[in-house]
Amino acid sequence: MQDFTVNTFELWRDAARRLVHAVLPPSVVTFMDSQGERTLWGHDVEEGLPDARPSSTISVPSSFLDVARQVACHRDRDRWNVLYRLLWRLTHGEPELMHVLTDDDVHDLVVRRRQVRRDVHRMHAFVRFRKCTSNDTEWFVAWYRPDHRILHLAVPFFVQRYKIMCWSILTPDESVMWNRDELLYGPGTACGAAPEGDALEQMWLTYYRSTYNPTRIKKRLLRAQIPLRFRPCLPETRAMGELLVGTPESVVELMKQRREGEQHPGDCG
Repeated sequence: MQDFTVNTFELWRDAARRLVHAVLPPSVVTFMDSQGERTLWGHDVEEGLPDARPSSTISVPSSFLDVARQVACHRDRDRWNVLYRLLWRLTHGEPELMHVLTDDDVHDLVVRRRQVRRDVHRMHAFVRFRKCTSNDTEWFVAWYRPDHRILHLAVPFFVQRYKIMCWSILTPDESVMWNRDELLYGPGTACGAAPEGDALEQMWLTYYRSTYNPTRIKKRLLRAQIPLRFRPCLPETRAMGELLVGTPESVVELMKQRREGEQHPGDCG
């Protein structure tokens, strides 16, 4: 058994390509996750690999590569081995494997991709920037804890949406900075590295309270859509508690006002 340590899709892809060309089946290969920062090839990765990089390419469905790039961001340490088993099977007699959704390896891949995509969607929805000043420049900073290592997948959304702003997104795994020109990646940080609040946050809380409609609140759906672990990142959750406490009374009062309005309609003359 040969062990190889990787931490990015690019490293896994290059190692897997060389191993397939060297005719090393999944039964004799184990990939381990370094759980570290994005780096270039290291000693642990290179050791034991075939010396020469193959000049020929490996033909696999583009759908596999698309899914593999997303699954590579999953936090499951076994993801690299699942990907290599699928790659081996696709190149050794099962070219239509990706269409067999009942296959265990394909099913695992689909489930992991769904989890990663949902995590990206939540990051897009739950990141909250706070304004600070650096060298007389307005800078917006957000700290967020995703379930998976999805920062690179999620960032294009923020670049498109906040292109003219200078901002940083900090996560425990890595961080990214946008200076209106390019993305700069760095190491992960703790929650305390981000500012705790700003004037814009108070304005947002005021807006949230003013638009709150107690008749439309669904507590069970709210708990499902905003799990407890994400709430520290959302300033509006501070107002949510006080608003939910008075929800039954608020609904009764609102319905009473509506009934009174129907019984005594205003003069339209």
